Amino acid sequence: DRVLICPSWEEAEVKEGQIVVKLDPGSAFGTGTHETTSMCAEILDKLVKPEDKILDLGTGSGILAIICDKLGAGHVEAVDIDRLAVNVAEDNCRNNDCADIDCYTGELKDAKNSDYTLIVANIIADIIAAIAPDVPARLAPGGKFVCSGIINTKKDKVEAALAAAGFTILEKHE
Repeated sequence: DRVLICPSWEEAEVKEGQIVVKLDPGSAFGTGTHETTSMCAEILDKLVKPEDKILDLGTGSGILAIICDKLGAGHVEAVDIDRLAVNVAEDNCRNNDCADIDCYTGELKDAKNSDYTLIVANIIADIIAAIAPDVPARLAPGGKFVCSGIINTKKDKVEAALAAAGFTILEKHE
């Protein structure tokens, strides 16, 4: 409820307490209108704390990293396999006064830390299932993994991969 996504070329009517993210998706995924992005924003709004160290895996436009930063996370990294997406994310971070977000090209194995309190991945189900075994090694004790972008026909595959990796599913949103 606090997060308002506004195209970079528009002016937003901001209500008290709202956090505005100005966004130009360019050629990258992540405009804020896709259901999975909206659900992630809603979950992040509840989870993010000042002491958090967050990795936005598959950052696309940088929207989720920017939301985390604006919600007050202590440290945010944004990584994507697509260099063009990283360029877009860097521009969006600058345009939102979030220049402290560390944007770089890579994948989970290239993440700079191994003690994230939160990893968010709004990507495709097959990739989530494939990386599930490697995510716990990147999380601090008690860390959380928010994953999204899972179509109904792939839900069982992802849930099985998460369970095999030792995760307990705390919430499901559809």
